[in-house]
Amino acid sequence: MSTSSSFENRRLVVDVFAAALGISAWVEINGLWTQTPILTTQLPEKWSLASHIVLLTQIANIGPLIYGLFSKKLKPYEDRVIHFTLFIGTIASALLAIFWRQTVIIGGKERSLPILILTLFLAMVDCTSSVLYLPYMANFKSKYLMAFFIGEGLSGFLPSMIALFQGLY
Repeated sequence: MSTSSSFENRRLVVDVFAAALGISAWVEINGLWTQTPILTTQLPEKWSLASHIVLLTQIANIGPLIYGLFSKKLKPYEDRVIHFTLFIGTIASALLAIFWRQTVIIGGKERSLPILILTLFLAMVDCTSSVLYLPYMANFKSKYLMAFFIGEGLSGFLPSMIALFQGLY
């Protein structure tokens, strides 16, 4: 007796990697948001930092626009573009861990320019992932989409759980 199910003939490694790709979609900005209570007490922007993050995330929507304009030319290199965005997100995250407290004087006021610039890069990676990763998943059997979407859901859940363990909430 044979029944067809989306759970039959699955390769666990594909599920794991599909979920990891989904997690990488928005984990950086979600992680940054969970750290906002710490950042607002230690950076000169205080609670206006949240507005800056929102504005930068909206500006970062230029990434999907640019990708959309060049998507036909980039389609053969889709996997390389994904690797490039993951690389940029990784580098920006590492630099953010090092330079998040650094400030500069602009117009006589202290500003957290490094965190703002790195936030823009992270947001651009995350916004672009929305139009880049899902079409890439079309290269796989549809049964693996569930793992990808579970990963996307975890991209908000995991940073929240880490923040809870840190005692931020």
